[in-house]
Amino acid sequence: MLNIYRNTEKKSTVAVIRDCETDALARIGKVMAARHGLGYNPNKCKRCQQVNLALHGVPNGKLAEMPKTIKATVTCDTRDTYSEAVGESEAVKKAMDNHKRAFLKALKRWQVAMIKDVMAVSPDTFREALQEATQWK
Repeated sequence: MLNIYRNTEKKSTVAVIRDCETDALARIGKVMAARHGLGYNPNKCKRCQQVNLALHGVPNGKLAEMPKTIKATVTCDTRDTYSEAVGESEAVKKAMDNHKRAFLKALKRWQVAMIKDVMAVSPDTFREALQEATQWK
């Protein structure tokens, strides 16, 4: 959910993205379910709307959690004329950039943990398996 708050006195606009803590986890669940034929649909699954540490059996799910709220503030220079439309546009753009950064950070944190877990199963064969898996066709 995206909310916009304006303060014309301070010539600032704040964009707030709420309830985004499970965005990265939902993406992981969706992709993994599709790859393994589990029929995951985040729009129909009430369970996915909540913080669930093992969403559809995703190991290390807690590591994919994002902040609950992501904010971005833009302030107009005192010498410029304040425009609500420009302030809103810039604040939303900045909030979306912050969301993307948090999303990618959560995915990477989860991926690192998963790679370490897979590597621990058989360190001797891990490099060879990784080379096979990463050969792009």
